[in-house]
Amino acid sequence: MERTLYNGMRSTAAQCRATQLPDGPACATLPDYEYYERQRTEAATGISPGVSSTGDPRRR
Repeated sequence: MERTLYNGMRSTAAQCRATQLPDGPACATLPDYEYYERQRTEAATGISPGVSSTGDPRRR
């Protein structure tokens, strides 16, 4: 459900950019859902996905 809502917001932002006037207000830009989910997970846990709990990116 959340992914669907997020992708709907991305679609709306893309439509805004497609019809934006040169001097019009800026349109929102949203990253892909996977990037959003990684950032949210990192904020919630304090650990970046792909980095081990020791902080070494080579060990997962």
